[in-house]
Amino acid sequence: MTLPIVVDGRDDGLWRWLSRDPALGGRIRAVPGRPPESTLGAEFVLIAAVTVVPTLVKAILAYLAERERGRAVKLRLTVKEADGSQRTVELTGQSDAVVVTRLMLDGGTGHRIEATED
Repeated sequence: MTLPIVVDGRDDGLWRWLSRDPALGGRIRAVPGRPPESTLGAEFVLIAAVTVVPTLVKAILAYLAERERGRAVKLRLTVKEADGSQRTVELTGQSDAVVVTRLMLDGGTGHRIEATED
């Protein structure tokens, strides 16, 4: 079983970071998505096996911790539920990996990661 996650293309460094992470070792892939309206960056869809999600979350949080050294960087994770409602959480380098992993794995019909500006 795989988990597709739509990633906003405004932060192309995330894919570079994840694709070089030895712990993920080629167990994720990205496929092109549609360009979001009124943005310059095209999104991509990150495909990860459900068993890889805890490692993926740790890699995303490590990326944020590294990026935060130079400037405030946040990502917003939105999970769309089957009933149309959404749960959104701001991710930083100090986010709890277990909580984020549970949010990604506990249901939901769609996952999206977006870069946010402070």
